[in-house]
Amino acid sequence: MKVSYFPGCSLETSATDYDISAKKTCEEIDIELHELEDWSCCGALCARNINYNFSLALPSRNLCIAEDMGYKELIAPCAACYSNLQRINDIYNRDTERKMTIEHVLGHVGLNYKGDVKINSLLQFMCRPEITDLIKKRVKNKLTGLKVAAYYGCLLTRPKNDFDDTQDPRSFEKLMKVLGAEPIYFSMKTKCCGGVYSTIKTEIAYELGYQIMMSAREADIITVACPLCQMSLDAFQTGLNKFYKTDFEIPIIFFTHLLGLAFGVDEMRYGLNNQFISPVKTLERWLS
Repeated sequence: MKVSYFPGCSLETSATDYDISAKKTCEEIDIELHELEDWSCCGALCARNINYNFSLALPSRNLCIAEDMGYKELIAPCAACYSNLQRINDIYNRDTERKMTIEHVLGHVGLNYKGDVKINSLLQFMCRPEITDLIKKRVKNKLTGLKVAAYYGCLLTRPKNDFDDTQDPRSFEKLMKVLGAEPIYFSMKTKCCGGVYSTIKTEIAYELGYQIMMSAREADIITVACPLCQMSLDAFQTGLNKFYKTDFEIPIIFFTHLLGLAFGVDEMRYGLNNQFISPVKTLERWLS
């Protein structure tokens, strides 16, 4: 199976391990990721605060490229990229005025988007029944005994879409069970990680991170599908421990790493030693 792939900026900079593990695990189940040609930044979470029309133009341009390449579906591993790309489709379906704005902006560079490209996050794609069946057949090292907190974050199920329930999604947990892991009850699984506040209002990032850590305290590991969530919960865990006088030491790992470990892929070691809270000891049974 061939699908178009939009890595986004993070997967080529701070989250290269996510990119590598995503490509390798897809390869193991015969999914061929075709990286979008000449893609550009989606605008992340800040472009709309600078220039709203610019924030619409950036993801729209990438969708034009996908459409021109003949793709009907685009996979985005980053939650922010997924959200921004999906926002354009939502506008095309529901907001005629803003759709005209996008068409006007794209017209300046000779582009036109018809609105025919379906957007999926990588997690959403992997949770499809037909893909989960492929994963189930490939698992050879079950993650038996590993307690995981499956963290969706605030963007993957919002606004309401066809992936899962907005407040209490279950798809991620079902995927972890396929790998043999044990998902814990995790009430904060769709709450914001505070990443957007990490450099401007650190105390808010600490507060949100603390609530997530408290909710996930029975887990051996928190697994995520967003580069910003991974960085925020990993890098700020030490800081929030000092702030709240706690002793959390929960590794934060991309779900694609867990897929690779269950598949027995050697390359899954890549990037694990670069994290602030190392997951190596927790995962040593499956890394050896």
